[in-house]
Amino acid sequence: MPSTQAVDALDLLAELSNIAMGSAATALSQLVRRQVRITSPRAEVLDWAALDRASLVGYLGVRVETSGAVSSQSCLLMREQDVQVLVDLMMGGDGAAARPLEREMLLSGAGEAMNQMMGSATTALADFLGSPVSISPPDILVLDSEEATERLRPASGRLVRVAFHLHVEGLIESVFYQLYDAEVLPGLVELGTRAAQRVAGVQPASASATPPPPTPPEPPRTAPAARPVEFAPLDPRPVPAGGRNIELLLDVPLLVTVELGRTRMKIRDVLSLGLGAVIELERAAGEPVDLYVNDRLFARGEVVVIEENFGVRVTEILSPEQRVRNLTRGLEDGA
Repeated sequence: MPSTQAVDALDLLAELSNIAMGSAATALSQLVRRQVRITSPRAEVLDWAALDRASLVGYLGVRVETSGAVSSQSCLLMREQDVQVLVDLMMGGDGAAARPLEREMLLSGAGEAMNQMMGSATTALADFLGSPVSISPPDILVLDSEEATERLRPASGRLVRVAFHLHVEGLIESVFYQLYDAEVLPGLVELGTRAAQRVAGVQPASASATPPPPTPPEPPRTAPAARPVEFAPLDPRPVPAGGRNIELLLDVPLLVTVELGRTRMKIRDVLSLGLGAVIELERAAGEPVDLYVNDRLFARGEVVVIEENFGVRVTEILSPEQRVRNLTRGLEDGA
């Protein structure tokens, strides 16, 4: 059974985590444009051998190095299906995309979202502790097997795991974790205790017991003369429309495919194909070709020759309504 001191330390740690992740929830809410709540932190200290590593398979995460007042390695882990929803929201989707995102896009979006969360949480923690804390660039973690969870092993062999409840408006009710080496716990608790005493106006126990000299009374103050305040006229400025946070993913590569045409053939006809065979496509000569982005019809254009390479001149970009209609038709065809 844990000692009272250990329980108090974990309670304090949970409060510090609550402060940090409150700021992270705000940052995530701005990214996905949905109400996000991160609640009910529960902290525990575990030996590495006692950790149920199989329960973490299927999670994605980031690992950062913190330095300054708190020097440690910290990991943030979320279920892959939850990350899928968050990244889809970041890209302007509804969070319930019928098709999974490309792997590289998913990992890039996951790294961006969790890095924003870790950055906001670290800033909030540093402000509360009154000491600077910085983090390194994130290292992406893909926990697709028990062997992959070995990357979470702390140097001391003991870790602190803080579990949080994640609520994303109408889409996610889940749990995610923050892990770090248990070696940092005593120092973090000491800093947190001092910060809590400072906020509460309590003098630290290490301070001298000699009472401070009495402060001489201040002379009476006369009330300052009041006068009306005049403000400069406000120039009307247009309010920018709420944009999508697509700039966060501008470096993510996408697969762009140009389709000249399609046809259907029986197996016997395919097997009879040989050199010089001609296949007639279900598209008339001169019709525009289709341009797909990640297998979704995005635009149409005409084939051109650029020096010795083929190219496509875009002549039409589909509206969002057309893209949704094409996606629905494709799902019905595949049903």
